[in-house]
Amino acid sequence: METTDLPRPSKRRYRVRPLRLAAAGGLLCLLLAAVLLLPRSLGFLLRVPAASPLGAAGEAQFQEVTTLPYSGRCIALRVFPDGTALAAAIDGQGLVVHAAFADGSHLHTRCPVGGEVGPAAFLPSGHLAVWTAERTGSGGGTVHGFGPLTKGTLAQSSLGAAWNCRLDRRGAALLPLPQGVAAIYTSGDGVPAGCAVISDAGKRGETLEFADGIVTAWDVAGVSGLICLGGAEYVEQDVPPLEPFVRTYFANGTRVMGVGAGSSAPLKLGSSATGSHILYATRDRLVMVSNDGVELWSRRVPGYAVRGLHVFPDGRSFLAGPDTGISFDDRGNVVARWRLTGTGQVSRPSPAEATILSLPGGAAAIDSTGKVVARALWDRPSQLIAADPLAKWLVRADGTALTLYRRG
Repeated sequence: METTDLPRPSKRRYRVRPLRLAAAGGLLCLLLAAVLLLPRSLGFLLRVPAASPLGAAGEAQFQEVTTLPYSGRCIALRVFPDGTALAAAIDGQGLVVHAAFADGSHLHTRCPVGGEVGPAAFLPSGHLAVWTAERTGSGGGTVHGFGPLTKGTLAQSSLGAAWNCRLDRRGAALLPLPQGVAAIYTSGDGVPAGCAVISDAGKRGETLEFADGIVTAWDVAGVSGLICLGGAEYVEQDVPPLEPFVRTYFANGTRVMGVGAGSSAPLKLGSSATGSHILYATRDRLVMVSNDGVELWSRRVPGYAVRGLHVFPDGRSFLAGPDTGISFDDRGNVVARWRLTGTGQVSRPSPAEATILSLPGGAAAIDSTGKVVARALWDRPSQLIAADPLAKWLVRADGTALTLYRRG
């Protein structure tokens, strides 16, 4: 009889491998951190690839209505609900206002001003407000009002200022109010320091001045006219700690709301047209507050990456970053993302019902749900674009032509 020696079953030995355990534990920690932190952080969403809004399917097109040749640098642009588009430009001879109308007609007039031209804005009253600084170096400045800009006044070869309001300050920005303009002025060293209200008739009203403080971000609620200011103030004389703030004011100077902005001053700020919601970005946070000072939601975001903010009347919002645009619902949840190619794109603050993105190769109108509702395509860089409150009309200035579009 033959016998066969079968191998005896061996005992499996388990050895503890510290490196593998450490790697597994680290991976588990990373997964837990992603679950807990990423939903509240936007940094990674600003870099993850997304679809281009110019290639979205199913949206309407902006159809070209008329084109008006011009040359120079466009400093202010506006289109009204009736399709009247106005552009203020600086050319070799000075300041000129161009107008394009829905019927295809064109007009222009020169607006002589003295001094160095600074901020400019078209007001709802039909006036053009222009801030000029004295060339003597004294730091003084004057806001000039031209208009109202009707077909009759625009048909003149030259139009003098209807009013002048001297502020003795240089200008940082002019923000159109329903009945006037909010003028953000600078201190002697060029730092934005406060705000003066000027009526449609050129009368200087209330002044919002911050002693030992700066203004870093601003906006105006287009319908209510609330003035929204963000900045920081020194709270002690000997030690220079800054107290960041966000505040809203009526045009008469009465404060409506004030909240602390955390550890750093707001870098960008946007308000809804009614003034019911204010969205601001600091160094590391994106925060939505109501106009009674209650924080509605907060997300982590690198403030330096925020290029523009837009707040819709229903509390939804849009953030434009260097490479990506993000739509939020009224609780701060991401509902849509779009790729923003190139540099310099911003969400335009003027439309109430849509945000307008200026992109290399065109523009896109995005509603509060994050959907592209209209787009326009072109092949030259734009100096400025603007839309009316319903995003029915779009106007574009590119340094050679003023083009008016209507949503098809």
